[in-house]
Order: sequence, then C-alpha cells, then structure tokens
Amino acid sequence: MSLAPVAEQKERAGGSQPAATTLTVLMPAYNEGNHIAANLTETLHALSSALGNRGVVEIVLIDDGSSDDTLAEATRISQTDRRVKVAHLRENNGKGRALQVGAIYATGDLIAFLDADLELHPQQLLSLLNAMQETGADIVIGSKMHPRSVVNYPWQRRVLSFGYYVLVRLLFGLPVRDTQTGIKLFTRKALSDTMHRIVVKRFAYDLELLTVAHMRGYKIAEVPVTMNYARRFGRIGMRDVWNIMVDTAAIFYRRNLLRYYER
Repeated sequence: MSLAPVAEQKERAGGSQPAATTLTVLMPAYNEGNHIAANLTETLHALSSALGNRGVVEIVLIDDGSSDDTLAEATRISQTDRRVKVAHLRENNGKGRALQVGAIYATGDLIAFLDADLELHPQQLLSLLNAMQETGADIVIGSKMHPRSVVNYPWQRRVLSFGYYVLVRLLFGLPVRDTQTGIKLFTRKALSDTMHRIVVKRFAYDLELLTVAHMRGYKIAEVPVTMNYARRFGRIGMRDVWNIMVDTAAIFYRRNLLRYYER
C-alpha cells in the first residue's frame, strides 16, 4: 500500500501549490445498513462543525463484505455528497484488511479510524486533533482506560479489556493503556510507514499497528473518550477472544523471534 503525501501527489500532477490540509476518516462497516446513512451524515456534520475552516473532511466507508444493504445505503450517500467515498470487499475479511483497503483511497494529510456504529461519537476526533497539535505526537489514540474516560459498556467487556491490557503490557511494553478502542488518528507519514507491514487482518490488527509504530520510533499519545455501548449483545464471543490471543501470540513471535518488523 502506498500513501504518498497529498502535496507530493499534486506536484506529480503538475501543480505548484501545496494541497489544503485534509482529514480522512476511514470507517470500516459490516452489516450496519440500518443506520449507516444516518451515521455518515452525522459524522460529516459533527466534523465540519467542529473543524470549521481549519480543514476539509472526507470519509472513506469500507463495506467489509456485508450481507445487508450497507453498501447500497453508503453508495446512496456518496452520490449526494462528494466528501464520502465507498470501497467494497466482496467477502468479510476483517477490520484490519478493510482499513488497509480504505487507506488506499485516503487523500488526507491526517488519517483517522472510526467505528461505523458511532459508539464513539465523531466529534471526539477533535480532542485527538488537539492532542496531536499540543504534544507533537505522530499517532493519537482514544483510550477507554484513560482516567478521565466515561464508558458505558458491560462489565464482561471491562474485564476482558483490563486483562488484555495487562497481557499487552507484559509482552510488548507499549506506552499505552488501550490498543483496541475504535478511534485513532495518524499523520499520513506514520500510517504509510506502518500499515503495509501489518499481517493481522481481523482480530489484533490494532496491537500490531501500534507495535510496529512504536518500534519505528513514532510518538503515540492517548486521550480520554466517552463511549456509549450501543449493542445489547456484542460481537465478541469466546471464539473471538481465543482468536485475539492467537493473533497476539503471533505478533509477539514475529517481533521477538523472527524479527519480521525489522526487515
């Protein structure tokens, strides 16, 4: 995957003026047809209102092989608002793969990840943007485990999240408390340098991406989030937990034994 800087792309096309700063939001979606149109509209409105004249917003919606009308609804919105692009995977490949595909279409100087269900409201991206500017970080992530976070989700998920945090801290020593929350912001350079190195496509792609970024010297900052758990029944079952553990062990193996990420 190649993510050439926007200004560089314009120069190659013969332009002499640098492109305006843009924020691309990558939004992977799987069977979100009931509310994806409303959520795309809400995201555009929230970010346009929050940013004002500070930047231009685009959304790349990646339909990850949905079996409902997610693709049709997202396409309908894109036909009326040019700020929305739609990418489509014929089969469900997992969020990691969907984000890799979506990144190909991104034109932003800054690129964000945002879950399509909007359990994390898009207006919270403003706090990530502010933190990036204030700290000089290359990557800013939302963290459910930040002391100032306000989260409303089942106690089972809290236990799993804390247990995974302890495991990740022991195995990888990352300077973050939560790798899995679905709102993140990257400079174009940081994402371009790390995304193509990712092997995991489905379960622990967040961990792998941040592990590679940390190894390559990119500065990572965390900010608190407000999260409203929308689904009565989550999509993470015991089989998914097992698969996350397998992927996590594989990342540890690639990093520490194969030295794969250093190639």
